[in-house]
Amino acid sequence: MATSNTLTRTFFGALALLILGSTTSCRKETVQLVYKPCPGAEIVRDVDQNAYPTVQIGDQCWLRENLRTSTYRNGDAIPVIEEDSLWLSTSAGAFAYYTNDPDQDTLEGMLYNHFALSDNRGLCPTGWHVPSDAEWTTLQEYISRGDKEGGALKDTLEWDFPNVGAANLMGFRARAAGFRAATGGFGGQGIHGFWWSTSPAEPGKAWSRQLNYASTSMFRNANFLLFGMSVRCLKD
Repeated sequence: MATSNTLTRTFFGALALLILGSTTSCRKETVQLVYKPCPGAEIVRDVDQNAYPTVQIGDQCWLRENLRTSTYRNGDAIPVIEEDSLWLSTSAGAFAYYTNDPDQDTLEGMLYNHFALSDNRGLCPTGWHVPSDAEWTTLQEYISRGDKEGGALKDTLEWDFPNVGAANLMGFRARAAGFRAATGGFGGQGIHGFWWSTSPAEPGKAWSRQLNYASTSMFRNANFLLFGMSVRCLKD
């Protein structure tokens, strides 16, 4: 088991160290690197006044946490749906707390259906948006670690063992918030993280990205619009 260390290095120095050095799958500490916040937007607040730190990765600026707003940008409330039957039957924007537990929003954020992020009232803070499939691809290509980009994005905390390859090299701090299925059931917390894109796939589905506790890869999936998953916002 590795001992806890705090590495205060520049981003690229730390990146080289962690790529060239050996890693362990049983680590529990958080390796603290120096990340570059988005210029002029180190902290961003949503309409509910939740505060999010930011990070610049290449030419993109991302929130470092999953979205947890319960209100559209124009001030309208986003419905929270607990009942499985109502989740399955809705065709409007909605969100859920994992296992309907409001305490889950603090670290993991809410789980939104795709109708919420496609609503023209706006989901992300002003000046920010839900990324497209192409913008997710840009992030993956910037990391350019073959099939190991998932490990570079995964946090070292809040994932089940073994959390393969997790290093949080980019400061993205991806966590395994789980999902809500189209039929209403919850699953995958600690095992999977899912993030929406705005881009349609086949009819009734949209593209998303998935990280897994047992893999270093980032997976591109087509999910039903009723699926509940995390949202990360990207600067306009």
